[in-house]
Amino acid sequence: MKQLHIPKRVKKYWDILKLKDTLFHKAIHDKKLKRKDLQM
Repeated sequence: MKQLHIPKRVKKYWDILKLKDTLFHKAIHDKKLKRKDLQM
């Protein structure tokens, strides 16, 4: 797989975006799990 040339600043920004996205999805997932626990 060929690596695209991404400027360091952009890559850093992209990593932060990906991290935020991951944390966001994890938070939603955790909330869903908690809600499921409450329903039981």
